Amino acid sequence: MNSWVMALLSPRDIAPHVNFKQESITYPAALALVVSGRYWEYENYRERDDRLPDLLNGEVFENENIESKFIRFTGISLLVAGQEEGVRQLEAMSRRRDLDAEMRAAAALMASLGFADMGINDKSVEVCADLYSEDLKLPELAKIAIALQVSLRHGEGGDYRKAEQWCSKARRHLDNPGDAVYPLFPLRRDHPSAPSDVIAKVWEGMEVSVADNQSMIEFYAFGKINFRQRFTQPSSQYWLEKDDHAGIAARLYLKESFERYVRDPSMRVRPRVISNEDRISRLLHAYWVECQLAGHWSFARQASELLGRERLLRPGEGADLRDWYRREGLARLRNSGSTDAFQQAVRSIREEGPLAALRAELDDATRRLENQISRNDLIILQEAAPLLTGHQADAVCESLLTSEAPPYTSAGPRGASADALWNTIGRLAQEVSSGNFLVRSIRERHRVRGSVVEMGMLRVLHKVDWKTVSKKETERWVHLIRETEDSGNDELLEAGLYKMMLLGQRDCYEILGSRIRSNGLTLGDAATLVDCYQAGHRSLLLKHASEIIAVCREQVQRTRDEAARSSYGYGGINACLVGVLTSSVSADTGAEMWNDVTQFLLDPNVAFEEKSPVLDWLANRIDQVPDPVMSSVLSRSEKLRPGNTGMRFFGEDASAAWLRFLCSAKAMSQMDAISEFVSLSNSSEAFQRIEAAKSAKFVGRVADPAIVVGCLLQMTANEEVVVRAEAAQGLTKFLTVNSDLGGLAAQRLTDLLDNDGFSVPFAVLRGLDSVRSHGVLKLPETLRGRLNWVADTHAVPRLRSKASELVEISESPD
Repeated sequence: MNSWVMALLSPRDIAPHVNFKQESITYPAALALVVSGRYWEYENYRERDDRLPDLLNGEVFENENIESKFIRFTGISLLVAGQEEGVRQLEAMSRRRDLDAEMRAAAALMASLGFADMGINDKSVEVCADLYSEDLKLPELAKIAIALQVSLRHGEGGDYRKAEQWCSKARRHLDNPGDAVYPLFPLRRDHPSAPSDVIAKVWEGMEVSVADNQSMIEFYAFGKINFRQRFTQPSSQYWLEKDDHAGIAARLYLKESFERYVRDPSMRVRPRVISNEDRISRLLHAYWVECQLAGHWSFARQASELLGRERLLRPGEGADLRDWYRREGLARLRNSGSTDAFQQAVRSIREEGPLAALRAELDDATRRLENQISRNDLIILQEAAPLLTGHQADAVCESLLTSEAPPYTSAGPRGASADALWNTIGRLAQEVSSGNFLVRSIRERHRVRGSVVEMGMLRVLHKVDWKTVSKKETERWVHLIRETEDSGNDELLEAGLYKMMLLGQRDCYEILGSRIRSNGLTLGDAATLVDCYQAGHRSLLLKHASEIIAVCREQVQRTRDEAARSSYGYGGINACLVGVLTSSVSADTGAEMWNDVTQFLLDPNVAFEEKSPVLDWLANRIDQVPDPVMSSVLSRSEKLRPGNTGMRFFGEDASAAWLRFLCSAKAMSQMDAISEFVSLSNSSEAFQRIEAAKSAKFVGRVADPAIVVGCLLQMTANEEVVVRAEAAQGLTKFLTVNSDLGGLAAQRLTDLLDNDGFSVPFAVLRGLDSVRSHGVLKLPETLRGRLNWVADTHAVPRLRSKASELVEISESPD
């Protein structure tokens, strides 16, 4: 009997050894080479043996024997081009009753794998289940492999009851093997073991698959954790050998990355064809194939995650190949069960493209809203929310919140965790056309919540546009706040109060004013009044300016005292910043605050992260800083640098706010400013390059703008999308410096608007919006033309809207 199934389950034992060449090989050995991704070796044997088919040629020749056809269709089913044809042919072979039973079993296993890879899960189940029901005279190992394959497919589809039934069938075969475990078969030449030893090894591997799959099913179906399965790895020789594929690929990846880094920056991946496909990809793909065929659910998912991550890291030759890698990487990670990796991949594609791939995922997720959707669907809805129009976002939010029995899953059919649901709605809130439904839903639920749900609800209240909330609904919120005892300690009600105050809701001003009169003003109240002032509602800030200054001075002194004792907080409201802004608009009460600000900035004990927001605010409003304060700070400007002052939290990179402040004050020489700027822009740390881009317009005030623009142009080609986006936004500040530099900047910005993804075009639009003068934006015709293109065709509605707005206010600089 031919060892077809053994060639799939343990190809290393059947395929010829890489170091011991043979004149010819058996058909199962050829199949083992194909399954294990050793295409180059297969091609070498095919050149000497005309019985073996050309895997790149899908045409079946006249009088070609069935063994050759089986190998041909298997090879095609593992390639991108022609995969569906290969899988359909394998399915047909599995149903031919005139063929050898074991060949039919092997064809069914490969067809099931192919259907699953194409996302046709019902066919992947059917092809193996039908063969199993025929009760063929198959070796026990073949029956176990088929039962595990059906169980795996049911598990991937979320039908855990059927997955458990088929896993139990595999267990019965293991427990009652009989005499027909597997017939003896010829091993590869120079194999150190006997066929019976290999059979025993594979048998042990199947036992591990069954045991671990049962634990996985119990976890997903019932939430039961088997600690052996969750926290240990099986030590069977069978699975350790398979794991070598991943280990070898990892070593090769490190070697390739190192060589690219130190020797050959221009190195690129070769075209993905069978004769010279990248070896790392082939090894990881082979590891995935073998884990799937051996039916181990957890290892198959791990292999899918490895392959997905590797695909996303591949640069590809040209945009088409790069997009193909990213699409396949996303598909692999979707099936891996790693929600963290999948979310990172989706976010990366949202920011860098291809947005068409994200659109396809979003369409699939929204179609499943009426049925049971997975945690991955919620992730897609979160990260792809900007692709929705306002009315589409409205419909999705209503569907998520109005289902009587929420059809959402986190890992299995146990119902969605509330935080996942509200996190998703929080992302969608920014895109809805009307915030009325969401605000009303939170008001109605605000007493029935847990702490995690409350965080998601808070996110919704802060993201939703309260201008779209009806007057009637805001009045109900005001009534609820008035009627709730101790509403000041209710974070949801405080968030609603804050957002309505920003819109100038007078009833909310009265509520806060009454609270201040009764309980005194807190730092949180002070921050709210400052935000209202910046939103155009000034009366309360001016009324309570002296109280705000007193609270801020007290908190600033407390911060300094704690810093002197090496006691540091992290996050929260920056009292010094609140005090600075209040002092700038209320000169009569702010003189003493400015003295405290000076001491705060020059205090070597205060954490630099506390000083940076203050320095950035001052840099953007340098003319509002009193002369005595400026003179005092600049006389000891060396104390502002992160190397000389302040603790840094948790290894965080220090901000370049000090550079922006000194350049804005024109307190740095051109040479010093350029030196610091170039050092930041060429840093190996992405954070430092981002800081350089943020500092560009300030450095341009004291240094040659041509040098600054040159560095920004270089950073717009950086490998980090966040760096590219910040550099693009920084480049907009130099559009009007002079005709030559402005032309260079406009030309590059025109190209950047054509970038796929969200980040870079959005940064360009945000930058253009910030450089309008007296409501007018002067732009060259080429850049205006590209803005028109974005307004008409971009995949993100928010970008189309912003581009359209900028087009309306733009005009030629002549």
